Amino acid sequence: MKTEIELTDEQLGALEHYCVLMHTSRDKVVGQALEVFLQGTVPPSKKSLLEHPGFGCWKNKNIEGASYQQTLREEWPEL
Repeated sequence: MKTEIELTDEQLGALEHYCVLMHTSRDKVVGQALEVFLQGTVPPSKKSLLEHPGFGCWKNKNIEGASYQQTLREEWPEL
């Protein structure tokens, strides 16, 4: 998908210079820069659940969740 962005002459010149030095395209450099920017600005709660290290950690266990929860709660002292 092609999208247009507006750059100042100074920004465009710097981008062109960088692309020549790195032997890469403007599209690739802008895409990489945007990816880095978004990684630093998107709050963790807005990231995909699939990226969370706890996602799917029980999938290989043969334990029913509610039963296991009740077993753990039985260990707590009553107040």
